[in-house]
Amino acid sequence: MVDQSVEKFGDIEALVSVQQGHRITFQQVREKAARLAAGLLEIGLKPGDRLGLWSTNCSEWYITSFAAARAGLTLVNINPAYQSPELKYCINKVGLKALVMADTFKTQNFHQLLSQVSPELSKARPGQLNSESVPSLKSVIVMTNKNLPGVFQYEDIMDAGSKESIIRLAELQDKIQSDQGCTIHFTSGTTGTPKAALLSHHTLVNNSYYIGKWMNLKHKVGSSSHMTSHWSRVINHCSAR
Repeated sequence: MVDQSVEKFGDIEALVSVQQGHRITFQQVREKAARLAAGLLEIGLKPGDRLGLWSTNCSEWYITSFAAARAGLTLVNINPAYQSPELKYCINKVGLKALVMADTFKTQNFHQLLSQVSPELSKARPGQLNSESVPSLKSVIVMTNKNLPGVFQYEDIMDAGSKESIIRLAELQDKIQSDQGCTIHFTSGTTGTPKAALLSHHTLVNNSYYIGKWMNLKHKVGSSSHMTSHWSRVINHCSAR
């Protein structure tokens, strides 16, 4: 769907992140998502692995969601307001192998909260976390240029793809099936602990299409809709239809 959108709207803006000052075209979305996907494969992630995304709205959230899909990973959305107990629960519930997270937001320091869950992070080499409390988690990627212990910087993963991982990524595009799991959303947990709901590629695209029809959205050059990155991901699926 991203490729189809690029063919139709390549140089048109797909995303504007006002607070970051980022303006990203459909073509740039594909390029950035492919680079990140290759980097994720390079650090050892494989199709079917679960990649957590713990962040507020930002352009990196948007790019990461498409990168995970291109690499055949299952993206797990984690509420950015979660504290360490909820974070630990989510990691273990779905068996996250890697986590992409924000640096800070208001009073929330994501690295500190994760360190409360896994004290081993402070002494771990990036990509080699060995935690007693969250044993499945091996790699942590932070949207920052700070040198934080135990983690990769987001931009380093963007640049990490080798020739081999780029080739593997290209080969994967014909192997990913529409009925395969694409993303996991946790329920609110109002009647108990949050439940992990798995959505397929087909479900996400189909829902996006009918949401677009219900909202009577049509893509026009120069038109814009103000929405969170979660919604903009949905609407840009609509653009390809």
